[in-house]
Amino acid sequence: MKCLKVLGNFQIIRLNYLKNNLNEVSEVLKKSVKVEKKLESLFKKYEEEVKEAEEKGYLMENTVKTYLTHSRNFVKWCKGNFELGGRNKG
Repeated sequence: MKCLKVLGNFQIIRLNYLKNNLNEVSEVLKKSVKVEKKLESLFKKYEEEVKEAEEKGYLMENTVKTYLTHSRNFVKWCKGNFELGGRNKG
């Protein structure tokens, strides 16, 4: 029961911090969204280049799958949608 009270107090402190620092939190979130969008954009460019290399005969199909799977997993990991060794979402 004492543990729950401590956790409850922690949540209150956390909420007060967020209320008092809403602008700061907002800026962090905006930057996170920008970074996420940039990461997605760079991955799409990378994917295009890898597929182009395959079309030109520079890469084999299995190599392309490996390159894209691992880089896609990295993007998912950056976005919090990938857990090493776990079942992954999105």
